[in-house]
Amino acid sequence: MERDRVEAIKRSDMKALDRIYAPEYTAIVSLRPGKVVSKAEELAVQGPDLRQLQSWEPSDVAIRIYGNVGLVTGLGDLKDVLRGERRHVRVQYSHVWVKRDDGSWQLVHRHVNRVATLEGPTPPR
Repeated sequence: MERDRVEAIKRSDMKALDRIYAPEYTAIVSLRPGKVVSKAEELAVQGPDLRQLQSWEPSDVAIRIYGNVGLVTGLGDLKDVLRGERRHVRVQYSHVWVKRDDGSWQLVHRHVNRVATLEGPTPPR
């Protein structure tokens, strides 16, 4: 599901992202300090007019399953163009997935912190 999410972002496949992100999805991200992001807000940023993901290289990934809950932690190097600005950043992340009654997994929460800006603007503080 982690790979499916990244591939859907690369393709700007909004239908796939809508299925991957749970209705109750929330996120805490360094681009929006002090704000909890909703599913609608997350999907709005993933559209092809605002963001083009060029690469995502995960490392130090750990996956833990607790019954119907999956926790994924890791580091990621990403290159994208966000709102016309090229970025190359390193982030650390936690993703919380829930297995639904039909056997599918949905992302219910993400927490992402930028740990390095290798190219592009730095986030507001």
